[in-house]
Amino acid sequence: MLDALGRHGIPIRATAQGSSERNISVVVRSSEADRAIRYIHNEFFDRSPLKDINLFITGYGTVGKALVDIIRRNGDAVAARTGKRLRIAGIADSRRYVLDPEGIAPERAGELLAQGLSAADDAWTEALAHTSLENSVFVDCTASADIACRYASLFRHGYSVVACNKIAFSAPLAQYRALRKAALESGAGLRYETTVGAALPVLESVASCVCSGDRIHRVEAVLSGTLNYIFSTYDGGKSVTFAEVVRQAVEKGYAEPDPRIDLSGRDVLRKLLILGREAGAALEEGDVEAEPLLPQEYFRGSVEDFYKALEDNEKSFAEQFLQAASRGLRLRFVASLERVPLSGDESSGASPCRWKARIALEALSPEHPLYSLEGTDNTVILTTDFYPSPLVIRGAGAGAYQTASGVLNDILK
Repeated sequence: MLDALGRHGIPIRATAQGSSERNISVVVRSSEADRAIRYIHNEFFDRSPLKDINLFITGYGTVGKALVDIIRRNGDAVAARTGKRLRIAGIADSRRYVLDPEGIAPERAGELLAQGLSAADDAWTEALAHTSLENSVFVDCTASADIACRYASLFRHGYSVVACNKIAFSAPLAQYRALRKAALESGAGLRYETTVGAALPVLESVASCVCSGDRIHRVEAVLSGTLNYIFSTYDGGKSVTFAEVVRQAVEKGYAEPDPRIDLSGRDVLRKLLILGREAGAALEEGDVEAEPLLPQEYFRGSVEDFYKALEDNEKSFAEQFLQAASRGLRLRFVASLERVPLSGDESSGASPCRWKARIALEALSPEHPLYSLEGTDNTVILTTDFYPSPLVIRGAGAGAYQTASGVLNDILK
């Protein structure tokens, strides 16, 4: 009993043993009573060979829908292979939510959500605070700052968090560290692999290097499937204009409906912050040298104004492309992170250093590993003490099902 309460972060205020030595009583906060009873009951009476994982999916856009579809198609196979039964206990979008502790059939998720309760005024997170299910995982498939700021509260209510939302992990460093500390102190899980590289094992590989005592010297990466598609497709205006390539990216689902989000470079900056912090760099946003992909005036006005600005400046895009092509180079939007020793013994992992972080459009030669990158692929190149010949992680870095599969992997860990 005590072990069950301890595993789920329920503080015990007092204990008492009966005179017969055949019973024991514990005192917990009244607000924790329902959860405590459920956890104790499950500890003694749940004899199922399968472990139920209760999912509370927030965000029912492309990634959320893909995750539900994967669970629908592969849930039984996952249970047979891992012993973990995935149960959708709640689902929400920005307008409505639905909760069912007995489970929501994946094939009915959209229908039931459309008939759900209003999610206005934090009703969804308030409902979660009063829902006590063992092995509860809050799955954030949004890009919402309001949702990201709820994680610490969810930890206190017994939820682990799996997120593809970058905001909490690229927030000011003090907030990021406080979040990691809150997860550790509560015993809750916090996983966010898909914030960088979709389902590619980027953050896991970086964390493994650090935990093993390896020292990362340099990271070079293409972290935007959207931008890589644009720059690997654009041919200097021979067949399509730059604006037309951007429209294609939106139509194919590689870019956001408002492509300015991707072409601002901010998404790449956030990913580099997350990756760098995982590598041990105490980076703030202002520490990243960011060369804008486009002038700031392109981002004023409407989306159609943005496309018009791209069309009006096609000549400059073509010149930049042709200048690189004439030298046998290709344009790629590159994020880089480099350890710069300051003093002391460089052979020691504890030697003082600073980190140089940069995002910029670069013209790369055929010898560069990022030169041949095509489509929506991402690549991360890690140079470390253990890998002086770099470790290269490459694959699709965009796509709803790729991201959803990575979210599912995090849920199962």
